[in-house]
Amino acid sequence: MRKKQNKAIEEYAKFLKKMYGMAVLKAVVFGSCARGEDNKNSDVDILIIISDQYAELKDEIGMSSYEIALKNNVVFSPIVMDESTYKWYQINKDPFYKNIRKDGIEIWTKESKSLLKFA
Repeated sequence: MRKKQNKAIEEYAKFLKKMYGMAVLKAVVFGSCARGEDNKNSDVDILIIISDQYAELKDEIGMSSYEIALKNNVVFSPIVMDESTYKWYQINKDPFYKNIRKDGIEIWTKESKSLLKFA
C-alpha cells in the first residue's frame, strides 16, 4: 500500500469507529492493496461487516467513505455486508470469503462473540 492510501485508510477506520462504532463489527482491506500489488491508480477495496440489527445503514456507511477518499485523493470501493451474509459466505466457502481470509488486512474490529465464532 502507498503512503497516501495508508493515511486515508487510517482516517476512515477512525471515522467508522467514531460515527458507526455501534454498527460496524469489522473493516478489512482486501484486493490489490492488501496483496501489495497496487499501483498509483488502484482503488482501495474495503469490506465493512455490520451487525444485522443495523442493516438499514448499509448504504449510508458505504457512502461515508467519499469525503475522506476525496480529501486524500484515493478511490475507496467499500462493500458493506451484514453479519448474516458474511457468515453465509463463510459457511458456503465462497471464493470472495476465501480471498478476504487469505489476503485481507483488518483495519478495525469490534468485539462480537457471534462474529468471532465464525472468523
